[in-house]
Amino acid sequence: MNIINTIENCSDSSSSPVEDDEFINPDANAIINDLNVQDIELVPISIGPTPTEPSLGQQSAEVEKDNKGKRKRSEVWEHFKVEKLKDRSGNIVSKWQCKHCSKTYKYQLSGSTSNCARHIKTCYKLIQVRKNQTMFNQERVTICVSGSYDSVSIRQLLAKFIITAELPFSIIEQPYFNIYSKALNPNYVKISRHTMKNECMKLYEVEREKLLKILKKVDKVALTSDCWTSNQSIGYLCITVHYIDSDWKLQHSIISFLDLDPPHSGQVIYDAIRESILHWGIQKKVMSITLDNASANDLAAKHLQQSLANSNHLYLGGKLFHIRCCAHILNILVQEGLKEISLLINIVREAVGYIKKSPARLKLFAESAKLLGISTSRGLSSDVKTRWNSTYYMLDSAFHYRYVIHHFFRKDKGLVWDFPEEIWQRFVKIKNILEVFESATKLFSGTSYPTSNLFLPALIAIKEVLDKASISDDEFVRGMAKPMKNKFDKYWSDCSLIMSLAIVLDPRRKLLFITYAFNKLYNNREAVLKVKVVKESIFEIFSHYCANSESSSSTRVGVMRHSSATTQPQCITNSVIMGFDDFLSSTSSVQPLKNELEVYLEEALVQPPFESRDTFNVLEWWKIYSLKYVKLSKMAKDILTIPITTVASESAFSAGGRVLDDYRSALNPKTVNALVCSSNWIRSQHKHRVNVSTLITHELFY
Repeated sequence: MNIINTIENCSDSSSSPVEDDEFINPDANAIINDLNVQDIELVPISIGPTPTEPSLGQQSAEVEKDNKGKRKRSEVWEHFKVEKLKDRSGNIVSKWQCKHCSKTYKYQLSGSTSNCARHIKTCYKLIQVRKNQTMFNQERVTICVSGSYDSVSIRQLLAKFIITAELPFSIIEQPYFNIYSKALNPNYVKISRHTMKNECMKLYEVEREKLLKILKKVDKVALTSDCWTSNQSIGYLCITVHYIDSDWKLQHSIISFLDLDPPHSGQVIYDAIRESILHWGIQKKVMSITLDNASANDLAAKHLQQSLANSNHLYLGGKLFHIRCCAHILNILVQEGLKEISLLINIVREAVGYIKKSPARLKLFAESAKLLGISTSRGLSSDVKTRWNSTYYMLDSAFHYRYVIHHFFRKDKGLVWDFPEEIWQRFVKIKNILEVFESATKLFSGTSYPTSNLFLPALIAIKEVLDKASISDDEFVRGMAKPMKNKFDKYWSDCSLIMSLAIVLDPRRKLLFITYAFNKLYNNREAVLKVKVVKESIFEIFSHYCANSESSSSTRVGVMRHSSATTQPQCITNSVIMGFDDFLSSTSSVQPLKNELEVYLEEALVQPPFESRDTFNVLEWWKIYSLKYVKLSKMAKDILTIPITTVASESAFSAGGRVLDDYRSALNPKTVNALVCSSNWIRSQHKHRVNVSTLITHELFY
């Protein structure tokens, strides 16, 4: 097609009927008509790979040769290279280095590449690249059927683009967006922002139906919920559903992003959550809800528990239904302790804000850092007063640059800076305490891995550091630790039962860890009683799963009866066999059959190899042993689903803030709900999950 015709087609409104054409930006046609097409050069674009374009890692694979000049055909060479690096002793040695994440392995003179081959399967950067390429190929196939132009698929892709990028609907009316789209494909048809809004709402319904089909196959789900107020002073409630799918992957999806009528009382919150549960048809599947510690949430959880009790079997009479957000409790604990260094925090906050407010001051700060030989790559961090970990990051970065800040204020007299070194030393004294809380916050905030089984190790680490600080010789440290310890005893003196049950279902811990942990948390008498409660509770819940199982009376772990492929004829030995059966039932030497839970608890703890300790996946273990523990694995799947924080719901508020910015405040609540929910669903389909839980647990506990 001629280049002039290609551009002129952008302004030819008669080429094909356009829906809602009266809404199209009139400036688009004017700009297109005024373009000097001689100044535009279009290069043919091929959507498929060119013959000369190598695939991922292919460039290196073509040139890598062994000592004999033969091509190295192993897949390892596509993703690894041999580098000369220094070891801990300072010697130069050869090491394998991943081309994607730069992780190194020892280079074997024998030529073995087993470590590298295993790394290729778990390299998070390589997995992400492959997933992105797969996603692109899937979308490309959708719109390129026999080389024809599919306007319906194009609109769906545009809707996904606008939803996931959180762009206004009017983006598709921008002049150069239409020019760009027309240049990519002359058959592109202009659409209006109203048409695009309708397309986004259709996409929401399509994705909602997909999620409904998934939830129908799930036995139990857990909910998290939190409230948020937009820039327009409109209250919103986010509700997220958590479940483990058939492939034993932990999933979470936002099911509602609702506007709340003021006041945000417990009754209003309860009505909104209950309406959402009924709308999604999961009232018989909900086993818990995680909320923060607001009194209104307590009332909402109480009403919701009473409402679901009639149509749903709640564990232990509802004792596991209401879960308090552990991250919120951590925030309360640390905020109490930070009051002791409020002077330090206020001065640093003012100084950081002063420096970051002006480009000229930032330049002067960078010059001071360069003069002192300190890199500025880390940078100063600002904080949010309600988020203690952001305050910790601010103090930590300011401590790193404390000499630079002193030097800066010697030149800049705009702020009085009188900060003696002994005040900095207060931060040094409490830094190790805050580091434990910071690691626990990261641990509890995970959404792609189970968190309930990781709570107790973190709890012990927190208690130990507070106990040690409360008897410190330093009066300042004792003064800070005492109010934190009081808050700790208030909220966590009675360890949550769900956290204990989850740790029992971790094959590395089981009841032995409960005994160990409770001996650290309580006196001997209390520890024995609480261990007994945990044991009785887990057996009670397991009995419920056995009662609901059709084969609960016949499926046992122990002596197994094998059936023959052919029917054996009756013979004279039958009476002998029957006599032996009577002998077995009467002898005391035969052990009684044990159920799955008893066998699981009596088996030895799983001890992962040291090199794979950080990558142990508890869900993967239960997936492998689900055939051995048929009913117990179902119980583990449900209990490990329960989150201990509301982070998954809180993360939606940043997206909500971008959707409801100052320029799009007129969006109605129904549209906001559709945009936020569908964005979460589409993103989760291609999201790469990195399991860092065991790494943080290792830092806290070992």
